[in-house]
Amino acid sequence: MSSDAELLEELSAYLDGELDAAERADVESLLGRSPRAREELTELAAVRSTLRGLPAVEPPFGFYERMLLDGTPAGGRDRAPAAASSTPGATPSSRRRPRPYAAWAGGAAAAAAVTVVLLGAVSEPVQPAAADPVAPPVERYLARHDEVSTTASPDAAEGDGFESFADAELAAMPDPYEAPEALGDGFRRTAAYHSDGRIMHFVYQQGDDAVSVYAQVGTPDWDAMPEQGSAVQLGDEDAWKMITGQDEVMVMRRGIVVYTVVGSVPEPEMVEVMQDLPDAEGDQSLPDRAQATAREVVVRFGLGG
Repeated sequence: MSSDAELLEELSAYLDGELDAAERADVESLLGRSPRAREELTELAAVRSTLRGLPAVEPPFGFYERMLLDGTPAGGRDRAPAAASSTPGATPSSRRRPRPYAAWAGGAAAAAAVTVVLLGAVSEPVQPAAADPVAPPVERYLARHDEVSTTASPDAAEGDGFESFADAELAAMPDPYEAPEALGDGFRRTAAYHSDGRIMHFVYQQGDDAVSVYAQVGTPDWDAMPEQGSAVQLGDEDAWKMITGQDEVMVMRRGIVVYTVVGSVPEPEMVEVMQDLPDAEGDQSLPDRAQATAREVVVRFGLGG
């Protein structure tokens, strides 16, 4: 397959029974040798199953009208069918013509209506998209750090929406998060928590000194940060810091994750911890990409209320 879009198109057609015998054999051959294709097929089937089990909802007034007016396929016209190829070894997507855009607007409207249901009814936590703005709740993180850093038992620090990770869960940290065993010059991980799988909180200690690392997928919303802080540079990275009492807070983005580090240690040690944080470049799964696409539909067609 030459692209993710083509792979998903072929897998969708495979699930729908739309492939001929040769194309189906090619897809099954791909599934036999590609773990990634098998994973995508499993996720696609799960999403379809979830959608089919959701209740119907009435879309907002004017929704279909806006869809019919604005829902023109990319390029402004229907795509022409692709010519068949007889090249040996060609992938299924290179031999099959793309699905027609007949009745595209009506079909897209129905799909977008389902998206409304999906956003409101799926109860499993979904990671935010990498472009979502994140304004770390600095005061909340400060208070939690002060509590956790003085707690002997990790379980005693549960609360405020956070619960402890089991050792097995730490070993299978959800993408794109990582929980290094050590950071900076001698800080060792002593506890790990999460809030609905969306926000991670890792505690690192060195003797009597403790540092809290909070992690969340997104993009820093610098304009929403507390006025007491200020913008700084950490090497080539944009960052933000605030000093309050004995504690210092630093915020920085690495890859697709926003890190907030809280500690009452000398600033050079804080900087070493920040620079040692993983550069999280994780790939979004099919459900995550579907969620991101759903957000675009909500914004474009005014479904946010």
